[in-house]
Amino acid sequence: MVDVTLACKQIHNLDLGGVRKALIERDGMPAPQAEKALTLYRAFLELAARHPDDHVAPPTLADLAWHHHMLDSQRYFRDCHAIFGGYLHHDPHVFGTDDFRQSWARTRDLFRQHFGVILEENPDVAGTGDTAPSLCYVAGIAELAPSLCYVAGITPFERAVA
Repeated sequence: MVDVTLACKQIHNLDLGGVRKALIERDGMPAPQAEKALTLYRAFLELAARHPDDHVAPPTLADLAWHHHMLDSQRYFRDCHAIFGGYLHHDPHVFGTDDFRQSWARTRDLFRQHFGVILEENPDVAGTGDTAPSLCYVAGIAELAPSLCYVAGITPFERAVA
């Protein structure tokens, strides 16, 4: 079980300098937009920690940040272990399904409730704006294997290194 208070503190304190640099230098993103991406990404991680039984889908900017974080695999693995006690997986095959649409609706509600952020409503028009659904990534937290066949989850640290 995730200690939400500790997880939120760790998310707030994550060193995402490398992610910021990649967004600006590799993706050509203006610095203010990169900062927005990091803010949305931290919010996405916080929602995953606060609502481990929900499946949340990051908005486009958060997804870009997530990808760059994952590419620094050792840091990402270490950060996930510190926050979630395991690895936060993603699933690139869900977009366009009813399960994704339900996850996006729940994600929109959670972003609005927790952060006052209004995400795009249409779950079928991905990647068209900063707060539109990402093309495909859905995350969920599970203490063992993913809870549903399509949903990513957190693998306990002991299993991830075995």
